[in-house]
Amino acid sequence: MGEATLLKNVTHMAEEIPEGGVHVEQLDTETLVSETTKLLRMRIDELYATLGAQLLVFTKPTSAAGIVSYLSAVRNSSEASLLLEGLSAGPSLTEWATGLEYIHEMLESQGKRYLTEKREGLRKALCNQDILALSDEVNCSTVQILMTIIGATLRFPRELDSISSTTLAIILKLGLGNFCCQK
Repeated sequence: MGEATLLKNVTHMAEEIPEGGVHVEQLDTETLVSETTKLLRMRIDELYATLGAQLLVFTKPTSAAGIVSYLSAVRNSSEASLLLEGLSAGPSLTEWATGLEYIHEMLESQGKRYLTEKREGLRKALCNQDILALSDEVNCSTVQILMTIIGATLRFPRELDSISSTTLAIILKLGLGNFCCQK
């Protein structure tokens, strides 16, 4: 690829990025409450893995790239198998499952590590009688109040409220009382 083509491609890429940088949608409160409620249907390990995936934005690019590369290899192997009409074109389903399990465990451990790091600050904000009484009955208002407290505690910009939503879902899944008492 010549320098002129490379410069043209880079210039075209820069034109696609908004002047203020990448636009990240701010979710409104109603959407966040709805999303948090949906997350509560998931298993706790899945919630931790979801949080770990959201936190990839704060890691080295190679962490996300490794996951994407692995998923691309799965897709390419699947496509190759279809082209070869049933001939084995790569690793078995069991081998892929092992790789996907590794990715899940890695994301889950990142989510757990993050919550462990933030636990004391979250406890200070959430573990008092008024908040504990509020969490006895989880409804839209409760979720909204708890999410506001968590967002203020984590000090993320509004664009990252989805991380607060997942954090809240984990805490509610554990039980706020249990979260407050855990060591």
